[in-house]
Amino acid sequence: MRAGIQVLMDTAGIAASDIAAVYLAGSFGYHLRESSVLEIGLFPEEFSGRIFSAGNTSLAGAAGVLSGYVPERLFEKITGTSQQISLADNPLFNSCFLDFMKF
Repeated sequence: MRAGIQVLMDTAGIAASDIAAVYLAGSFGYHLRESSVLEIGLFPEEFSGRIFSAGNTSLAGAAGVLSGYVPERLFEKITGTSQQISLADNPLFNSCFLDFMKF
């Protein structure tokens, strides 16, 4: 994950210190302790104090859309401004992946 995060930050032209909050969704985020993910290097140290569990976001999102609470135009905005970044053939990812491995 750490290598993927680095590629995303480099692509966006930002540093870890520029990120105000990191939300982890689903049971993955629910069961992780911030101290543990920082200790094993899963996230940059700069994320300390900014990692939050978002809960079951897929269920909340579906309920929000069905109830009309979340407008469809929000999804259109997100998909219209998002881009796919392939990590499989990304040289930076391959380099970072090895650099961030902790043994």
